[in-house]
Amino acid sequence: MTSRLRKRFNWSGVVLFSMFLVIGAFSSMAMADKRANLVGMRGVAYSPTPTDYTPGKPIYSDSDFFNDDFTALWGNDKLAGYSREDIKTMSLLGVEYIRLYDWNTPSQRNHIPFLDECNKYGIKVLVPISNYFVGLYDQGKSSQADGFIKDIVGELVTSGKIHAAVAMITVGNEPQLNNLSTTAVASAIAAVVNAQGQLGVTDADMLPISVPEDFGVYGGPAPGIQRLQNVRDAIVANTYLSGKNFLTTMYVAAMNTSNPGTDVTSWLQGAFPTAFPDDYVFFAEMGSDDITQGGQTGQATFDIAAWEAATGSSNKKALGGCIFSYTDQTWKQGTEGAFGMNTKTASSYSAKTKTGQQYPVDTLTPKTVFTKFQDLWKGSPVPKLTVAEQVRVSRAGASSSSYKVHVSVHERSAVGRNAEWYLIHITPLGETYQLEMDGTWALVDTITPSASFSIFTFNDAIVYDGELTKGTHIFILAIDPFVNGTKDTDQWEVAIEIIEVE
Repeated sequence: MTSRLRKRFNWSGVVLFSMFLVIGAFSSMAMADKRANLVGMRGVAYSPTPTDYTPGKPIYSDSDFFNDDFTALWGNDKLAGYSREDIKTMSLLGVEYIRLYDWNTPSQRNHIPFLDECNKYGIKVLVPISNYFVGLYDQGKSSQADGFIKDIVGELVTSGKIHAAVAMITVGNEPQLNNLSTTAVASAIAAVVNAQGQLGVTDADMLPISVPEDFGVYGGPAPGIQRLQNVRDAIVANTYLSGKNFLTTMYVAAMNTSNPGTDVTSWLQGAFPTAFPDDYVFFAEMGSDDITQGGQTGQATFDIAAWEAATGSSNKKALGGCIFSYTDQTWKQGTEGAFGMNTKTASSYSAKTKTGQQYPVDTLTPKTVFTKFQDLWKGSPVPKLTVAEQVRVSRAGASSSSYKVHVSVHERSAVGRNAEWYLIHITPLGETYQLEMDGTWALVDTITPSASFSIFTFNDAIVYDGELTKGTHIFILAIDPFVNGTKDTDQWEVAIEIIEVE
């Protein structure tokens, strides 16, 4: 019997879903709540303040850097001698979401180039309504605040469609800690929702909205719970939001914390679902500084543990979190300025705003926490199938061919995560065999996920070694690339080998 290898395919994305439909072995799935699309949030908080930044300095009339005045920081300024291209670097780090803080009105700042740059690299943006705008409601300037918020939302919407890069609106940042009333917070949320409706956004397409609060106890049963309850009470009391069923359709609870991963785990699995069993939640800030943690290695260990706790919780409505922050904030003092994934130093490079004002394009140097997260986020298992034909000679002198099928799942470096996986063999007769965890192949009618396994389990491992019958054989290896306990059924890494035996 002679044989030959015909071809090899590597497919990713929704291929597994399509393949399973073809062979009739994958059950149908219902569309999930829109907020659930945020699950596994892999994010960073971002504020690229230059080293000469001083609040109130004329060139920095606000702290909004996410616009075409500061393109050289986050993008590629064709007129500048040097551009840092932070968004591109974030994509190489593995960032999928960025959480921002200050966002001025479009009459002051043009944010569309920034959003386009994020969309180019597949990064989603959490657009902020800052404390300044929320505070206007407490000052009796509701009409002015409503107008500002409608302008901000209006920049995000074109013909009733929200810019593809925008994933969420955050209203305020720790507003209660900053002496803003929850009534003002609810009014700002209502203005965001109302503005979307006036601009033609359908209820089904409206953005999730969150209010990042601090992790203080304040007399509640656990950190953050009382703050979140205050926000919920104000939302319930707002007749416009109650009429929109806001809490059950758009609201996402949000927390800022510098607590360790053990605290995050217990909070997500105990205190939070006990108080709010129906709410989604994410961490808008999490992590620590390299001073408190005794150096960069300690910071990296702390931050990874916190993020894994946020994304690996048994609470299915825990969406993930954003590491605080992408850069050190050099204008802050002490530990407050040392939370970054990158240090920031002045350089000889500079660029200009649209009005010709010059600002420095500082140098960012990755800290240990950056490189460790890059290994974690970009080192996700990548399935690989290889087939080696092996010729054997029987005692009678007749030749026959056998095959060895090898599996690897981490061509890139990756820390010890677990993955849900499928490895199947479809014979020329159309029979479907699935590899079991004990190393045996079982004939199955329906493909189901095997138990999770360490990604090192199948590192160039032989999963099949023997003769194949005449005809076309298909081997399919597929894994869920989110290997931190969170599943995303829309994204798969798939490798396929087709072997034709003649």
